[in-house]
Amino acid sequence: MGIASLFKRLLRGTPVYAAARTLHRRLFQPERMRELERKKAFYRPLIPRGSLVFDVGANRGNRTEVFLALGALVVAVEPVPALAEALDDWFDDNRRFTLVQKAVGAAEGQATMFVADLDIISTMAPEWVEACKRQPHLSHAQWTPRTVEVTTLDRLIAQYGVPSFAKIDVEGFEVEVLKGLSRPIPALSFEYTPFRPEPALECLRLLRRLGEARFNTSSGESLALAHEHWLDYDGIERFCREQVPREPEFGDVYVVFEPRPATVPGMGPAAPARVVAPGAEMDSGLRTGG
Repeated sequence: MGIASLFKRLLRGTPVYAAARTLHRRLFQPERMRELERKKAFYRPLIPRGSLVFDVGANRGNRTEVFLALGALVVAVEPVPALAEALDDWFDDNRRFTLVQKAVGAAEGQATMFVADLDIISTMAPEWVEACKRQPHLSHAQWTPRTVEVTTLDRLIAQYGVPSFAKIDVEGFEVEVLKGLSRPIPALSFEYTPFRPEPALECLRLLRRLGEARFNTSSGESLALAHEHWLDYDGIERFCREQVPREPEFGDVYVVFEPRPATVPGMGPAAPARVVAPGAEMDSGLRTGG
C-alpha cells in the first residue's frame, strides 16, 4: 500500500478527509463542481436541507452525491454488488449516507436480477432485457442473472421514515416498485423510456390510487422541465401516451402529491399536457409555473 492510500484509509470518515476531498474537487475538477451546482439548483425545491431522500436504483451515486450536497439524509438502494461497493467506497465518510444493498419491488423476498455489463441498464424486468436487445445501441449488452434480496418502499419507510423525495430509476421495473408503496409521499420521480412507454402509464394508474398529485417531466439529463405549468393526471397520461413514444431519449416524470411541499410554491391550476416535437427546446429549472 502506498503512502497516499495509507493516509486515505486512516483519514477516511473524518471531517478532515471530507474537507480535503471537497477542496480537491473544487481545485482540480471545476467542471464537475459546476455540474453539481446545476443539479443542486434543479432538485433544491423538492429536497429541503435535513430532509430524507430515497435513491432507488442508485447505481454509482450520480444523484446520491447531489442529494447529500443539498444536506439531505440519503438512503441509497442498490442491489448490484459491484455498484453497492462503489457507493460505499465513495460515500461512507458521510454520516448522512445509508446504503441498502437490495432491490425494491412489490413484496419482500428474493428475485432474479439481470446484471448487464453496461451497468446502467441492469434490471429486474425480463421484458426490459428483451426490449433492449431490439435497440441497436443496446443490443450488444450481455446479461447475467443473479439472485438478490428485495425490499419495498413501505418497508423502507417503516425503517427510515417518510422521505421528502424518492428517485426511482430501475430500468423498466418502476411499476413493481410503486406496487410496494401504499401511501403518498411528498414527491417522487420515475423514469420513462420511449422504446417501452407502457410502464409509465401503469405507474400513473398506481399513483392515482394514492391521492391527488401534480406532474412534470424532464428529458434525459437536461435538468429542465418540459411543461410551464404542472399537469394533472389527465394531462400527464396524455403526455405519456402520445409524447413518450416520440421522445428522442429517456426521461423522468416528477410527481408532487397534494398538499404539495412548502418548498414547491405556486403550482397554480393544472394545465393540459404540452406535446412537443422530439428535440424541441425545453424550459430550464425545476419551475412550477403559475
